[in-house]
Amino acid sequence: MPPVEDLTVLRCAAELLTRLAVRVTNPPRLPSPGEARTLVWLRQSVSHPFEEATHEPLLRRLWAATFAAAETENEVGGQGFRRRSRCWCSLGFQQRDPASDVRGGGALCLEALCWLAERHPRILLHLLGARECRAAERGPYSSYPLACAGIAIVRRLCEFFNVVAPHTGRQNLQVEHTPASTWHLVQSRRHFMDLFISAFLYLDSAWDRSQASYMEFNTVFRSAMADFLGALERLPAGVCPSPLSFAPSTLLQALDADDDEEANIIEPPRQGIADLLTREEPEDNADATEEDQGLGGGSAHQSSWSLPPAPVMLIKDVTADVSVDLLGLDSLAEDLRLQEQEEKRKQLFLGSPTLGGGGDGCRSIGVVGGGGGEGVGFFESFGLE
Repeated sequence: MPPVEDLTVLRCAAELLTRLAVRVTNPPRLPSPGEARTLVWLRQSVSHPFEEATHEPLLRRLWAATFAAAETENEVGGQGFRRRSRCWCSLGFQQRDPASDVRGGGALCLEALCWLAERHPRILLHLLGARECRAAERGPYSSYPLACAGIAIVRRLCEFFNVVAPHTGRQNLQVEHTPASTWHLVQSRRHFMDLFISAFLYLDSAWDRSQASYMEFNTVFRSAMADFLGALERLPAGVCPSPLSFAPSTLLQALDADDDEEANIIEPPRQGIADLLTREEPEDNADATEEDQGLGGGSAHQSSWSLPPAPVMLIKDVTADVSVDLLGLDSLAEDLRLQEQEEKRKQLFLGSPTLGGGGDGCRSIGVVGGGGGEGVGFFESFGLE
């Protein structure tokens, strides 16, 4: 058996040959008119700030596809829909108000979640069932928040297609004029949504393989998406993954069983989704408020799988509630703050009268040796030369 170093060299060589083959068989090109329309739609949707007029109809659609089956008297859009409720936490949002998470993906993330719940209820039921199995086998910290994961996937896919810049979220206004070899993956909105479903199932399978916990979400997410996007880059021209490309065998068997039945194959999964999201809580739960009880104004206690608090034993000197930044919004704010400081520092040094030009009684700093008088190199002035 060859040593580890030789295996690493072989893997690198194989990866290089694969990239060269893809480059030859699927060279970069400008997007077609249809692909350009999809890219512009993605850019506008993912960057759309939260607005009640735009986002509430999408929230109502998502409610209808997940919780409406548990409503008996109220119709969707009426008293059954709740803009702020613990029910949103059961779907995987971090707060009772889903707007706090939606800001990370604009209106596009809600459209993607609606696509999952409305077009593929069996897949959503599988994801919720897998979450319940993990909780039963490994405890409450064994799973990840579904809605937050969906938002993060949408944002990462938009970064992959250069619609927005990583970390900063800045829009790429020239993306429809940029050559790339992956534009066939966004031939239409449907292609992007199918890609979203495929990525979701890949993340779920990677989570089970790693036996990860809630606090490891960022690590598993970055690793899984790197593998998934790397596979997309190696696809031949015209080949697109289907929503079931990474579906586990249990899901495929459930879909086959649905196809064998003559009954409605949409309503039973939706009823199962509602049942999983609205289980009865133990009677000793006295923390539920009137707003959290029921979906149609009833008095029965309803459970909602919500993000568990961070384990105190993993964090030193914790005296208050801990909020985990699963979407990286705090990191984004920190990156923007550092970027602003860097811009101010450049303006301070490059815009100063002493930069590049001499002054009376002042030793000037020339940019890399430039400027008048006895100039000092720009990097040398910081001790970098």
